[in-house]
Amino acid sequence: MLRHIVLLKFKEDHTPEQVAAVVDGLNSLSEAIPQIVSYTHGSDAGNTNSPYDYAIVADFASAEDAAIYQDHPAHKAVGAHVVAIMADAAQMQFHY
Repeated sequence: MLRHIVLLKFKEDHTPEQVAAVVDGLNSLSEAIPQIVSYTHGSDAGNTNSPYDYAIVADFASAEDAAIYQDHPAHKAVGAHVVAIMADAAQMQFHY
């Protein structure tokens, strides 16, 4: 299994409507992309000093499935909403 993690920092001038568009798009990806085994995302709970506002965790059976996800039109469409409000991001993948 491959776990893909993305941490997002939003621009200071982002709007609740922009975040809602991102969340709606993320919620649609599990149905749109069958290679996704598990998909969770959410706002920072505020329990740490994290500089990030939002996290996305996706699990795939293989690196090939993760590559299909990355190139999928539905993922790219959501990515356009993310880029519009993103100030910074960090990501990583690991096998488990």
